[in-house]
Amino acid sequence: MADLSGQWTGTMEAGSRPGTVELTLSRDGAGWRAAVRIIWNAGEFANPVNALSVTDNEVAFTTEIAGASARFTGKVLGQTIIGAIEATMNGRVVGTGKWTVTRNSAGNPPSVSAPTPDTGLKLNRVIGEAQAIDLALNQLAIKLDTGETVTAKLNPQTTFLRVPPGELTLEKATRIDSALIGIGDRVFAIGQIADDRKSVAARQLIVIAKAELAQHRERECAEWRKRGITGTITVLNPTAKEIALLMRSSEGARPIILAVSEGVRFRRYAPDSIKFSDAQPGSFAELKVGDQLWALGEKSADGSRFTTEEVVSGSFHTIGGSIITVNAETNEVKVQDLQTQQSLTVVVNQDSLLRRLPPDLVTQLTKRMRAAYSKPNASELRPPNEPDLQETLERLPAIAVTDLKPGDRVIVSSASGAQAARMTAIGLFTGVDALLKVLQERQFTQRGGGMNLSLGLPGSALDGIGRP
Repeated sequence: MADLSGQWTGTMEAGSRPGTVELTLSRDGAGWRAAVRIIWNAGEFANPVNALSVTDNEVAFTTEIAGASARFTGKVLGQTIIGAIEATMNGRVVGTGKWTVTRNSAGNPPSVSAPTPDTGLKLNRVIGEAQAIDLALNQLAIKLDTGETVTAKLNPQTTFLRVPPGELTLEKATRIDSALIGIGDRVFAIGQIADDRKSVAARQLIVIAKAELAQHRERECAEWRKRGITGTITVLNPTAKEIALLMRSSEGARPIILAVSEGVRFRRYAPDSIKFSDAQPGSFAELKVGDQLWALGEKSADGSRFTTEEVVSGSFHTIGGSIITVNAETNEVKVQDLQTQQSLTVVVNQDSLLRRLPPDLVTQLTKRMRAAYSKPNASELRPPNEPDLQETLERLPAIAVTDLKPGDRVIVSSASGAQAARMTAIGLFTGVDALLKVLQERQFTQRGGGMNLSLGLPGSALDGIGRP
């Protein structure tokens, strides 16, 4: 029997969306073992391989991709495998595609480490920003998104490729010299990660230029500003694949129906994070009434319906409370929730929006809230042409954790996290005593009424959409 052991890498296409495949085959006695890593639709999948079959002429296996069972079948043509993909859910075919991989190396490959929760350290891949380059020592310091630094060790066999931002395959990659890597470039180092997870023996370095990435992000953000909408989910209709959204706009809040076809791409914000780089591939089934949702697509002529191309969603909540303690060393603030009277820990990081609201803004918000409560069916929650609250909040001077003190009253917004007593702040606002007073009045005068504390998510919640 032919020896097909080794690492095979290449491309795939499913649902008209391109992706990459990395297949590792190794002998296990008389049989075979396989591991597969797939990057597709901006998600990474490294699920177990099932129903593996390897012969001289064919390779077939099944793995899970975005909740579907994907069956890969391929013909072995020398050092290349070419085949088809069929994805099923609940016994029904939901998609088809094709894949092609070429063998990189023969013989049993090095073992592949299991996925870890560290952003930037996954399997045999390190992702981050080029921080320091020492070509004399043949090494590159890569700063991960978590802030840690990993050293990429280079050698004469290391290949260097540059790809345009947003590309999920290497079809448009061009070979470059190591001297063309710049500080701040986005770097993907592929190779064996050391046991201490502080270095990687890079066999391939894929680079996205810092300037090109910035331009790409600006174009993506401009596209979302032009063709995107945002709001709160009010009704979900799985049968019709429709979402009723209370859309935020310059004219106030108004309803709109989102039509969601089979090819729509879903993303879901990770617990305790609003960074798109942390978002995971999602699905219609994960959506919940009350979720914040961003959608990219086209409105109908009358503005009542929206044809959706992409959805980004997340569960967020906001609390009002009084600060109990402030720990400047750990950037943590302990707060007593005014509604539940329970204490919880608020974590502040570099992405958190910390602001002290000026009295004139608080007065405006208080008047707006009282008006909204007196007219619960009103569609306009703020006067037309009034500046967007999110933009207003972001333009205010930033404050630091050290500016906070016990007894301060605060409003804190956060992505719903795994721990009820701990939250990472999206926004933390002080100077809000008058607002909390109105909210508490509302709570006590409305039977069963909760405290609607939402100041809205900062515009930065959309930063990074479309980033690699």
